[in-house]
Amino acid sequence: MDDAILQNIKETTIYEQKDEHIPSKIKENYLIVAAIDFGTTFSGYAYSSRHAFQIDPLKVTMKSWADPSSSMIYNKTSTCILFTKEKEFSEFGFDAEAKYLDLLHDDDNTSGKAKDWYFFRRFKMALYELKSGDQEVLIEDETGKSLPAMVVFSESLRYLKQSVIDCVSKQLIGIELTDIKWIVTVPAIWSDPAKAFMRKAALEAGIDSKMLTIVLEPEAAATFVKHLPVERRVDGQEGNVFKTFAPGSKYIVVDAGG
Repeated sequence: MDDAILQNIKETTIYEQKDEHIPSKIKENYLIVAAIDFGTTFSGYAYSSRHAFQIDPLKVTMKSWADPSSSMIYNKTSTCILFTKEKEFSEFGFDAEAKYLDLLHDDDNTSGKAKDWYFFRRFKMALYELKSGDQEVLIEDETGKSLPAMVVFSESLRYLKQSVIDCVSKQLIGIELTDIKWIVTVPAIWSDPAKAFMRKAALEAGIDSKMLTIVLEPEAAATFVKHLPVERRVDGQEGNVFKTFAPGSKYIVVDAGG
């Protein structure tokens, strides 16, 4: 995107629902909204610029993830993370799975290297029964070794955050971390301590608290739905297009994810 469009984005204002927890100056200045869907089985993100949103609220960019094992392209990657034996972050997503499989393959031919690494998958719901913000949570990896949940979650979010920045920077030259408003979704069934944990993990990952909003997954879906045009049919004939959130309308949000 050229400098003229970027300048237009910076000078344009956008209406958004009032949030007293975010200073008005912060609201006016961000150029990008990035939403991270941290799922139980798969994770991903999408983002939109202020300029694109004004043209079409449904105009979003989603990251495409390549699965090395199948060469297929997906809109999400596996919620897996790999740490070295020194407990340092190594890989996330499909790349973590591929790296761990390579380590297991090496074990078949040499000494057991994989057993010293930490490979976590489907660990999100470890927070489901979190009852207190002071409660220490440990997560076991595939071989029974443990790391603090805060390390596993924050490093996962750090990777996704950096991936967003890398993707956005390819479209908008000069974008900085402070130009991005971050949305992280959480299950509606989670306790307040679990939601607070995700916020703290995001802060540990380097996201500014003033630029972060934790959103319930069904509420995020409902907000998206209100922008979707729906065809009205009368006696099998297509009628006018109307919005699903017209006064008096009802809707159901179904989460069929994993």
